[in-house]
Amino acid sequence: MPLFSSKEKDRKIKVLSQQLESLKVQNRNLTDQIRKYEGRFGDVKGMQGIIERLKTENQNLVNKLEKFVVERQQLKESIENLKKELIMKREQIEMKTFAINSEHLDIVISKGIIINGGINAKKNVVIEDKARINGDIKAAGDVTIGNEVYVKGFIEGDNIKMGDGVEVEDSVRGRGKVEIGIGCTLKLVLSEGDLTIGNSTEVLKAVGGKVILGNGVVIKDGIEYSDTMKIGSNVTIHGEIKTKP
Repeated sequence: MPLFSSKEKDRKIKVLSQQLESLKVQNRNLTDQIRKYEGRFGDVKGMQGIIERLKTENQNLVNKLEKFVVERQQLKESIENLKKELIMKREQIEMKTFAINSEHLDIVISKGIIINGGINAKKNVVIEDKARINGDIKAAGDVTIGNEVYVKGFIEGDNIKMGDGVEVEDSVRGRGKVEIGIGCTLKLVLSEGDLTIGNSTEVLKAVGGKVILGNGVVIKDGIEYSDTMKIGSNVTIHGEIKTKP
C-alpha cells in the first residue's frame, strides 16, 4: 500500500512548493536588506579606524591640555616668587639707602612719621612715638627711641635709649649705655657699657657690661656680661650665660 494517495501527494507537493516560494521571497528581501546595509555601512573597518584615530587624537589633546594647566600653574608660581624676590630686593635697597643724612644737626623724626630708608647722623637721633623707620639708624651720637616705634634695620649709636613696645628687626649696638623699655621685641642687643632690659621684653641675645634684667624678660640665645648681672623675677634665659673679658 503506497505511503500517500495520489491526491495527498499532490497536496503535500503544493504545500512544499508554497513554502519554497515563501522562503525564496524572504531570501530576496533579506538579500536586498543586506545590500542596503552594505551600501550604507559598507566600510565598517574603515569607520572603526577613523573612530580609533579620533580617540587617540582626543586623548593627545587632553594630555596637552593637562600639561598646559600644569605649566601655567608653574609659571604663575614662578612669577609670584619673582615678585616676592623683587620686593625683598627693593626693601633691602631701601634699607641700605639713607633717606636722611645730617652732617651738623641732630635728626628728630616726629610722632607717627614713616621713613622709607635709613637715617645717618653725625650727631644725635631722636625718634618720637609710633614712628616707622624702614631702614637702618646710624648715629655718631646718641639715639633716643620713643614708644611703639618700629625699625626694620639696625640701630647703632653711642648711648641708646628706647621706650616701651619697640620692635627692631636687626641688631642694637651701643658704644655706651643701652636702655631698653617694657615689652620690646629685639634681636641681638650689644652694649659696650651698661645694659638695662625692661620688663616683659624679648631679646634673642644680649651682651653688656653691667646687665640688669627686668621682670619677665626672655633671652632666647644666651647672655654675656663683663661686670655684674641683676635678674628680676620670672626671667627666662635659654642658651649660655657667660662672662666676657
